[in-house]
Amino acid sequence: LSFERRRDILRIASEFDLLVLEDSPYRQLRYVGEHLPSMKSLDREGRVISLFTFSKILFPGLRLGWLVADPEIVSRYVVAKQSVDLCTSALTQLLAREYIKTGRLPAQIERTRRLYTEKRKVILGALDREIDPSMGARWTRPEGGLFLWMTLPEGMRARALLDQALKENVAFVCGTAFHCDGSGENTLRLNFSYPSNEQLEIGIQRIARALRTLLAERPAPEPAVPIVDPAALPVSQGAHSLEQLSWNLGLSEVVE
Repeated sequence: LSFERRRDILRIASEFDLLVLEDSPYRQLRYVGEHLPSMKSLDREGRVISLFTFSKILFPGLRLGWLVADPEIVSRYVVAKQSVDLCTSALTQLLAREYIKTGRLPAQIERTRRLYTEKRKVILGALDREIDPSMGARWTRPEGGLFLWMTLPEGMRARALLDQALKENVAFVCGTAFHCDGSGENTLRLNFSYPSNEQLEIGIQRIARALRTLLAERPAPEPAVPIVDPAALPVSQGAHSLEQLSWNLGLSEVVE
């Protein structure tokens, strides 16, 4: 969100007495562009609840997160969590605490950022090489995070592309999973964090091949019927010439 959008959301929340949930698992993973202030840092009324996770910046298997919120809200979160699973594993909490105490976390985040910056470069380069603009697909160039978003040509379903891509032994997540109204059938999400650089190159080659296969199977568009103004054409053969000319042009009716 732009700075203006963040400020507008806070204004609306204040006007209608709402809480704002700021989900920030990728905040530390920005590769290009300007670092924007968090909504929590702009909050002056205690309305924003910011969520973070260690799984994206430390260990993927460390399913441990934290939140920043008004003390009263935090206390209610504690009660709600106790009713769900009592508490997060004490062992994983101790592991994270001891690691943070060593002072190594900032350097680890920087290493992670460099790694994903390179992977982002690889997947975008592969897409630029393998999928020609004439194929009708387009994609985002994310400034951060671990994913990019692709939009397929109008009328092409991501599910159909997935079925074809699975034959190439590659998969992705269809975009409908991210739309609450069931739309987004021609969209999909690609991840670049887990695969190696070589796997990213091969994966995009296979997706491009699957896309070309679907495009080749699409029926050719019907030729457009020319629209001609009969009055602008020369008529030199009497009353029947206009009717004959109209049939030759493929028109079904003659306007006298």
